[in-house]
Amino acid sequence: MSSTTSPGIAPWLAVSDAQRAVDYYHAAFGAVEVYRLAGGDGTLEVAQLSIAGAVFWVQNDVAASPDRRGAGSVRMILSVGDPDSVYRRSPPAPPSWRRCTTSTVGEPGASPTRLATIGR
Repeated sequence: MSSTTSPGIAPWLAVSDAQRAVDYYHAAFGAVEVYRLAGGDGTLEVAQLSIAGAVFWVQNDVAASPDRRGAGSVRMILSVGDPDSVYRRSPPAPPSWRRCTTSTVGEPGASPTRLATIGR
């Protein structure tokens, strides 16, 4: 994400069938696929969707189920220009939370997006 991009926060949903979820959000709400990451076999692993400008992520997780206690099915994604400095300034997370991670996503040749995630 370039330093001129406004920071944002978006939900990241873990679902048992990401392609089915993407198809549903498209049919029901007109969701547009902004970013797509396919697995080695070509199946959808992660997608960023937008509904009327509201952005969210869907991740394929075959173990995701609302019935599984303790399994996190929603994370919040904070997108900022420099997630490493935001992380360094943040206080330690409670012991029950997973560690904050940063990653870069994007298509080859395009400006990459840096993501910072923290979740339970």
